[in-house]
Amino acid sequence: MSATHGKITGRMHGLGVKSTVNQKKWANEEVCIAPVPYAFPQEKIILNTMQFGINLGLAVFSELILVFLMISVTRDNHGRTDEARQRDLFLLLLAITFVEVITDILSRLDSISVGFYDVYAAANMMLFILNPIVMVVWMMYVCEQLSVERKVKKTAQMVSGALCIVNAVISLATPFSGLIYYFDADGIYHRGPLYLITVFSMLTMAAYTEILMIKYRKNMDSRHFYAFQFFLLTPLAASFLQILVYGYAFALNATVFSELIVFVYTLNNNLDCDYLTGLYNRRKLDNYLHRKIRAADKSHSFAAILLDINNFKEINDEFGHPEGDAALVSAAGILRTVTRADTMIARYGGDEFCIVVDIDRQSDFEALLKRIKENTILYKQIGDQVIKISFSLGGEIYDPSSGMSFSEFQAHIDKAMYEDKQRTILSEKFSSTGFSEKRRKSDG
Repeated sequence: MSATHGKITGRMHGLGVKSTVNQKKWANEEVCIAPVPYAFPQEKIILNTMQFGINLGLAVFSELILVFLMISVTRDNHGRTDEARQRDLFLLLLAITFVEVITDILSRLDSISVGFYDVYAAANMMLFILNPIVMVVWMMYVCEQLSVERKVKKTAQMVSGALCIVNAVISLATPFSGLIYYFDADGIYHRGPLYLITVFSMLTMAAYTEILMIKYRKNMDSRHFYAFQFFLLTPLAASFLQILVYGYAFALNATVFSELIVFVYTLNNNLDCDYLTGLYNRRKLDNYLHRKIRAADKSHSFAAILLDINNFKEINDEFGHPEGDAALVSAAGILRTVTRADTMIARYGGDEFCIVVDIDRQSDFEALLKRIKENTILYKQIGDQVIKISFSLGGEIYDPSSGMSFSEFQAHIDKAMYEDKQRTILSEKFSSTGFSEKRRKSDG
């Protein structure tokens, strides 16, 4: 990279930075193209080295936290629900922050030496580009958590994307134009005429995200809501502290801490996972259903289906519990196959499962029921015994105008499943095929 106008802050003036003959004018100021060091006091060297060492230590600690979080989020891939998108967005947020922490340290190399001018100049430019992008990803993640309508989500993405593009173009032009920052003849950093564009972009997206959280608060667990508030407020408070105590990267490290808090409250799903099938468990299902019922309105609802494996007791009794466990895993695989990626699938208990899916139309609901019914499979053949997996099921599209509570709706679909179970039992009594089929050898 050629000599550019990096974000060399006032600390360079303390190091004793002079400018070369390569200068240009901006707003009647002489702008430094490539600073040249001169002798400076020994105590200043010691102070700046200590500050850099502290910042480096904080950065290493933050990076270790981010690596731990990224590994944890990557491994948390059970189930096939709309939370997969949330995990992907949070992982992207962690990755961008990881890059920002490295970039911030590189941008502080000027505090110990001006010999890395190209490095810390480029690093400062990257920070101006990345900061608003962090807020865009955060806003998209919040929208997924809140189940925001697609139209609102799309508008938010378009506006925030436009702000990021404008900010990136100006940031890339700044080394040659001094639009966001520049240096005078003494190597002192100055804000350019468009310095506030990055601040404006970030505050606009933060404010809009806050409005969304307040508007759709009923769609979110209260603990998650306060964790999300923590994400915005902690870096903001750290930014003010950074202004008061110059030279330390409080804001960025506070962002890492905030991401850790968000992970603990919203993304650590190990306690919500059924160990055997990899699906969500009853606790997670109940919380999810509560949230869906609160969020349902005349323009957006959902359907729930309760399923029970037919003849599961006979599988356990005749072939043992290991085969019963294997049948449960196969049943979970069937449900994953016949549903979309944004479908909540949970093990309800024992041999029962529950599906919660964003469906408003009766025709779509009936098509899903038909797909599940048609996916009875030949699970295993042991000698002349054939084990089949099929389901009794019952469900309904939730009607927001009914005012049905969580427990009432749950009891309603449970009754529908029981009635289907009774019909299946009666049908099997008059059927020539049952749970176990004896295969006769042909006489030829």
